Amino acid sequence: MSDFTIKGNVGDVFIRITKDRDVQLIFGEDEDSIYREMDFEGHEVYKTATQFALMIDSYLRNSKALDDLITTSATGSIPAELIGRDLLPIMLAGAGLEEFQEVEEDEEEKESEDKPEYTDNIIQFKRKDKNNEDK
Repeated sequence: MSDFTIKGNVGDVFIRITKDRDVQLIFGEDEDSIYREMDFEGHEVYKTATQFALMIDSYLRNSKALDDLITTSATGSIPAELIGRDLLPIMLAGAGLEEFQEVEEDEEEKESEDKPEYTDNIIQFKRKDKNNEDK
């Protein structure tokens, strides 16, 4: 087997996907540079790579389950199997369905309310249980 070396500089970031479907986020930092001061814009590369690594990981974890859902469900339809079943930690809706009209009404109510910034992100999802309550 050959080993491969990735060359980079301090401040670079790499996303590695192994043959075993593991996603690794590799920051170009060492024991000194990791604590260096950066302006807010300097974090943009890290934010972008972190978001993409999370999306890739989510895709790899869920793609087989969604394939199984399509091939083994009675309908063969992802929307038909997921809408109204509270299986995912995200809002699901479909045009012309009762759930969609309820969602529209809820969204209008939510828009009129003040809400804190940065809610319902992936970190918060990992800290909540099935009932969407904080652990």
